[in-house]
Amino acid sequence: KISNLSNGQLRYPSKIAVGPTGSIYILYEGSDSIIKLNENYNISTILQPGRINGIRDIAVSNNDTLFITSPSTNRVYKVINDSTAIPFAGIEGPSDIVKNNILATESYLGSPVAIDFDNVGRLYIADNKFGLLRRVDKEGTITTLYGINNKIEGIGNMRVSKDPNPNIFISQPLEHKIQK
Repeated sequence: KISNLSNGQLRYPSKIAVGPTGSIYILYEGSDSIIKLNENYNISTILQPGRINGIRDIAVSNNDTLFITSPSTNRVYKVINDSTAIPFAGIEGPSDIVKNNILATESYLGSPVAIDFDNVGRLYIADNKFGLLRRVDKEGTITTLYGINNKIEGIGNMRVSKDPNPNIFISQPLEHKIQK
């Protein structure tokens, strides 16, 4: 426990991510805010409370850029500064059509609940509504990797190994399973 963080303003820390320099990012779901602890444990606000509603997961790219996902808005965002996050994947509004091999900002995400990066900087998205595992390449193109014929039910979380051929791990809390 770091005493500076127990000031009552920050509640419900739910996710952590470690950046390439060892900094720790902490998501506080109660306020939809994110702080960063650098290697000297100095605290800085990365995203102020309430800028994006319903943040569910965070991931840090190889170049120390923070990304967030919000099932409430059906999008993944790139955090620009403490008050600005821009859409990186997903569009507004409902749809039942999953499009592949298009820009991620032109594809609908049903309920993106978890995100992570592989060792070469590709972003993986676990979509709970459609039961899909999707990937956005460095050019911003989105494709579906798994789930089209075998929907993944009840995704809780997802993490990607940093191996040259990454393994993807998905938790399914209601099924009491972790899948690879």
